[in-house]
Amino acid sequence: MGGEASGGHGPACGDHSPTGLYQRHPTGLVQLLQGWAKPRSGYAGGVEALALLAESKIRAAMAEGKFDGLPGRGRPLPDDGLTRVPPELRMGFKLLHNAGCLPPELEARKEAARLGTLIAATGDAAERRRLSRLRDEAELRYRLLIEGRTR
Repeated sequence: MGGEASGGHGPACGDHSPTGLYQRHPTGLVQLLQGWAKPRSGYAGGVEALALLAESKIRAAMAEGKFDGLPGRGRPLPDDGLTRVPPELRMGFKLLHNAGCLPPELEARKEAARLGTLIAATGDAAERRRLSRLRDEAELRYRLLIEGRTR
């Protein structure tokens, strides 16, 4: 017994929706949930339902033109510096970056670059030698970490 509100697929949800979502999007979400979305239980089912809900809201906002005036429209996204990182590691690197942490390899590389800047700025020869030794150690640590990762 198909109803108007669900596009002919199952019972009409109409006023029975706790959030009123089905009234605003009568065919889209209901068809997705009843048609091709297989019901699952537990965490996977909740994630799938959430993804469907998010997709529905994004499509509705696009149809209403809510994304039309955003800056950068029609241009590629800015480079996030992770293009050389393998795709399966990008999310982990992004989480570490957002938390202010860096992988040990990048910490060593960053330290070597910082020491190079200090070497260029100092006028004292003894201090320059001491900083050069520290930079050499940081570069060696970086090379060892990179070599260990490729094994």
